[in-house]
Amino acid sequence: MTWAEDIPRAGGVLCLLMLCVMGCSDSRVIATSSTGISSLAHSSRDRFGAIEEETHQPLPDIIVIREQARIGAGEQSEIIASVAAIVAALPGVEDQTPWWATTIAWAMLGISVVAIAVVVAQSGVMHVIGSWIRRFAAPKQQSRR
Repeated sequence: MTWAEDIPRAGGVLCLLMLCVMGCSDSRVIATSSTGISSLAHSSRDRFGAIEEETHQPLPDIIVIREQARIGAGEQSEIIASVAAIVAALPGVEDQTPWWATTIAWAMLGISVVAIAVVVAQSGVMHVIGSWIRRFAAPKQQSRR
C-alpha cells in the first residue's frame, strides 16, 4: 500500500470521527435518553403485569417472579441513568428563536404602528391637536407684528 491509497482512508476515518463528535450534541443525548426511558418504562410495566399475573396463579412460580423482578430492577436502573444523562445535558441546551419568529414579530410591530397611525388619523385627534396649535400660536404671531 502506498501513501496515496492511505489518504482516502484517513479522510474517511476523520469524517467518521467528526460525525461522531458532532452527533453527540446535548439535544441528541436528551432525545436518545427520552426514547430509551419510554421503551424501558413500557417493558417494566409489562414485567410488573407478568409478576401480578403470576401471583394470581394457584401455585405461583417463584423463579418467574424473581427473574421478572430482577430484570425490572435492571430496567429501572437504566431509567435512572438515562434521567441522569438528561439532567447532565440540560445546561448545554439553549433556546433558539427560529429566524421566522423574529421576522413575524417585526412585521407585527410595523403593522401595529401603521394601524395606530390610521386610527389616530381617522379619529380626528390630529385635527384637534392642529387647532390647539393654531389657537395658541396665533396670538404670538399677531403680537410680533
